[in-house]
Amino acid sequence: MPPNILLITLDGARVDVIRRMPTFQRLTGMGSFFPTTITYAPYTIASQCALFTGIYGNENGVDNYYGWRLFKNNLCKTLATYFKEKGYHTKTDVFNRNVFPHQGFDDISLHNENQDDLVARHTSVIRELRNKFSKKQRTFLYLHYSKIHASLVKNVIKRYDDFSTEYFHRQAENMKEYEGYVQEADAYLGSILDECSKLGVLEDTVVVLHSDHGASVGERVGEKVYGSFCYDYTLKAFLLLLNPDFFPGRTFSQQIRTIDLAPTLLSVAGIQNTNTRFKAIRGRSVLPIIEEDEVDQRIAFSETGGLGGPYPSPRRPNVHSIRTPNWKLIYNRATKSRELYNLERDPVEANNKSGQGEEIEPVLWRVLQRENFLRQSG
Repeated sequence: MPPNILLITLDGARVDVIRRMPTFQRLTGMGSFFPTTITYAPYTIASQCALFTGIYGNENGVDNYYGWRLFKNNLCKTLATYFKEKGYHTKTDVFNRNVFPHQGFDDISLHNENQDDLVARHTSVIRELRNKFSKKQRTFLYLHYSKIHASLVKNVIKRYDDFSTEYFHRQAENMKEYEGYVQEADAYLGSILDECSKLGVLEDTVVVLHSDHGASVGERVGEKVYGSFCYDYTLKAFLLLLNPDFFPGRTFSQQIRTIDLAPTLLSVAGIQNTNTRFKAIRGRSVLPIIEEDEVDQRIAFSETGGLGGPYPSPRRPNVHSIRTPNWKLIYNRATKSRELYNLERDPVEANNKSGQGEEIEPVLWRVLQRENFLRQSG
């Protein structure tokens, strides 16, 4: 029988911070950890639509902050839909219906990210669903941990603008405060996984921990949190897969994309997308990487259009990037400018190599054009 799925999103969790937390460190030794997981969009709405479909926003319709109304549900199947059709009970608890594609869910509940105790709430959800687990009906449960997001809204977004000198000149203090938010998320994970262990859920469940995007702590003036640019402090997410039958305790250095989660879970559950009426999944299962049966490098595409920042464009992406394991090319439509970074030598993206004769630049530019990420409409 295929496993249950417990998918937990840690909204806004930076991989470089959470991997230093005690609970998360313990968990990475128990499962397959991908610390270089590149998100499609550095904000939740488009990121989650890509993750749930395995299809980039330029194809699924959600490529901007207000794009949830444009999701092509008649052409793009979601993880919940796949699992529901497989006979799973599908349930989610989130803070907003518009931050993910809700097609396929049997039960959607909403929490108040500023008031609800998510440890108590989510452990209660797991206990309630345990009867369905034990009765042999498989369950797909998606929990959205929104407290990091809520803290950023309260303490950064509502307090500063994207050019506040007070904020950008205190990066060390910003990081310390942010680490506090992530510590709380780490404690949440410990409580959730302890409850799952007590209930015996982990024996027949694949647990997926991931972030939808990272967050700024003041690295670049013009982006106080996320969504304005395509730099790694917001694009680098993570993926941790827990279940010893499928995922060994090992850290994998290969670059993957958040769109690779959907085909991975479908493969584990034995689900195939054979209906040609729907768009093909663009992501690829990570199982070949785990089984050491993949040698080629995965290219990641990302794009955004900020609500604020120097070039706001909330209804159409205007900053696009293509990333290999070693190089990243960024194109800013507003300024018609490019940035090229050697990530191996310059991981903080400080030295722009565009226009300096690097052979990789025209190659990446052609691929970005070919894949329709420089389209003229959002």
